[in-house]
Amino acid sequence: MHIHVCRHAEAESQSVTGLDVDRPLTREGRLQARYLAGHLSGTQAGQQPRRVLASPAVRTQQTAQAIADELGLLITTLDDLLPACPAGAAIAAIANHTNSGPVLLVGHNPTVTAMVSILLHGPSAGVCMPGPTLRTGQMATIDVDEDITPGECRLVDLHRYEPALAS
Repeated sequence: MHIHVCRHAEAESQSVTGLDVDRPLTREGRLQARYLAGHLSGTQAGQQPRRVLASPAVRTQQTAQAIADELGLLITTLDDLLPACPAGAAIAAIANHTNSGPVLLVGHNPTVTAMVSILLHGPSAGVCMPGPTLRTGQMATIDVDEDITPGECRLVDLHRYEPALAS
């Protein structure tokens, strides 16, 4: 089964409220989110996410909403995915929601990068192991076993909207 781990798309540097969690997407961020939505809608039916999990931060909600709208899915908002949540909590969130099939998680760094590293290299990996550092608007597709065993997963692909490649 595939899981999809996405770092939220590019966000404004400030919010109207001054709170980090209220920062909305930039124009570029909205393009990134739509690109990821289109990419996921073109994946094999059995590998498309059936659930979208996202942090309550505005930028993750906006990224997740673009994808959820394209795929006809609802978003499950989890406070456990707020910025600086432990990678283990994010992995547990995915494991708790894979009973219906592939999942998309939209979160923040350093959590999403640490999570991908742990899935690919094992529990002691954290952010120290080689592997992709997810940039804003980037998504890793990972092949996992039924139990989502850290260290036994395989990176399938990385996707990100790159304007030079899109034109």
